[in-house]
Amino acid sequence: TEIIPTQNIECFPVPATKTLTIRLELMGDKLFIYNVIGQKIDELILNQGTNELDLQNYSDGIYFFQFINTGITRKIIVKAD
Repeated sequence: TEIIPTQNIECFPVPATKTLTIRLELMGDKLFIYNVIGQKIDELILNQGTNELDLQNYSDGIYFFQFINTGITRKIIVKAD
């Protein structure tokens, strides 16, 4: 039996204002971002390590970040500075 390591994903700060840091421990991933009503508003490729996401064009609210390769979803709150 092959043991597959678990991807550790860190997203901070939450709530986020101008930027969100996404840290992927093991490998890169594809990220889909959805608004609170389920519309996909962005699609990104993330690298292993630290990624900075510019949130200045995002409205205040709740977003769902779906990491495609790992199947992990995180709820992210964006607030104006």
